[in-house]
Amino acid sequence: MAPPVKSALLKRLHNTERADRRRPKPDVATRLVVPPRPPRHLSKAVAAEWRRVMPVLAGLGAITAADLFMVELLCGTLATARAAAASLEAEGSSTGTAANGIKGHPSARVLSTARAQAARLLAELGLTPRGRAMLDLRPPFPLLIDDDDGPPALSLTDFLASNPDIVATRRR
Repeated sequence: MAPPVKSALLKRLHNTERADRRRPKPDVATRLVVPPRPPRHLSKAVAAEWRRVMPVLAGLGAITAADLFMVELLCGTLATARAAAASLEAEGSSTGTAANGIKGHPSARVLSTARAQAARLLAELGLTPRGRAMLDLRPPFPLLIDDDDGPPALSLTDFLASNPDIVATRRR
């Protein structure tokens, strides 16, 4: 029978810890300077949104490795909003019913929901003026881009101008 496995604490206490077997803990709190590539499991539309959003977030100094899942959610939401807007543009804002009536197109509701979710996520990640004020961002570095497979980075103004289907809603 094999001897029991020692914990990391016991290895340090007995001075049997080996440097070549230490696993470095990922530093999830450090700001990302270079935008990472989109994960492989993302669809083409979501990956395209990733390539548009990540350089802006990295340039703001607003993103860490711990935030990447939220960025995936944002990119998926932006891709959904873009697809719903394209569907409405192609098919119109109303559809027929079985009783020869007219009802609103289902994509209108999808678009509305996606825009609301995107607005919340954009604010949470610091991509709105209020969101940046809440995060107190001061980028300490220039924008560095790994543009081997993507378009050049956009400024925040250009990014928001290139997304006309994302409109922040105000609550009264």
